[in-house]
Amino acid sequence: MAVMCKNCGGHFTQVELTQRRIPPHPWPLTRFGQTVATENLASGDVRACPECGCRTLRG
Repeated sequence: MAVMCKNCGGHFTQVELTQRRIPPHPWPLTRFGQTVATENLASGDVRACPECGCRTLRG
């Protein structure tokens, strides 16, 4: 199952999420990315994107 980052637009598999390292400094959030990050934190989903480092992943 693929997971998409709603901030940078990257697509990742579950294997990639476990193997890739998260960047030390997250990219700036887009307007939509900020909305998704807020919703994810409220729902308890704290997975970070391995490309941009933001907590904006959706499955």
